[in-house]
Amino acid sequence: MDGLVEYELTVRPVFKENEVRDFQVVVRARFSGEDGSEYLGCLYWSNDEIVEYLKPVVLLDDGAAVFFGMEW
Repeated sequence: MDGLVEYELTVRPVFKENEVRDFQVVVRARFSGEDGSEYLGCLYWSNDEIVEYLKPVVLLDDGAAVFFGMEW
């Protein structure tokens, strides 16, 4: 495969909303705790607000991660 071919693992920025209809999009997020603390993380972009579809991941200061909406 040459460098010009894109496939499902290609990572690229999105500039227009209609570019995301056929792709899974992961976005960086900032989460706020009840006590005002802030945490970085990510979630899957979706028009659905159900946590099982958004699959938020919160990154903690100690290097641990908290997953929501996924079964392990």
